Amino acid sequence: MFGIDLHSLFKKKIGNGSTTRFWLDRWVGNAPLCFTFPRLFQLDSQPQCYVSDRSPTVSSVVTATNHVRLATGPHNMPQNINSQQLLRSDAEKDELLELESLVSNLHLSNEDDKWECLLDGSRVFSVKGMRKLIINSSFPTNEPRTRWNKLVPIKVNIASWRMENQRIPTRVNLDYRGIDLHSVRCPVCDDDLETEEHILVKCVVAKNTWAEILKWWNIHHIL
Repeated sequence: MFGIDLHSLFKKKIGNGSTTRFWLDRWVGNAPLCFTFPRLFQLDSQPQCYVSDRSPTVSSVVTATNHVRLATGPHNMPQNINSQQLLRSDAEKDELLELESLVSNLHLSNEDDKWECLLDGSRVFSVKGMRKLIINSSFPTNEPRTRWNKLVPIKVNIASWRMENQRIPTRVNLDYRGIDLHSVRCPVCDDDLETEEHILVKCVVAKNTWAEILKWWNIHHIL
């Protein structure tokens, strides 16, 4: 949708950690941990585990005992990571140290996990915020502003804007947008491609129409 990554707009706020998947949901950092620490994720025998599985202690009081942590098992392996596959490479060891550091200051509570929307500081999804994001993503702000002519009806302004920005559904524009047509030539005269310029100026029907209008205005030369 207009190049917007919807997954990047939502993030889990950890409560008791019972509904947030440790590796697969985005809850800490800028991406799910399976992408940030791919080597450790491949070693985990329980890739669908939840955050609460990493810290079984849940309390309403923040203490050192209920911080989210990687409890170690045999061979000093993180809990639930297959102990048959030891951390042998420096890259895997570095990932483990970085992961432990990332989650060390987080803690669980008695509250339920919640989704947060990152559209604005309120952390609450709103249609207004999404609309603003879509508009900003669809229409670059560095382009010159459209200036409307107040002396003509709004429909004339809109028609002029559509023509200038190739928004008229001519055969050439439809073909450019992936609509399969048997031909992109003008269906009236078949003399040229059906573009905005052709249907408004160059086509024989357009020329005859302009000739009648100019005659009505007593103008005898067509530009």
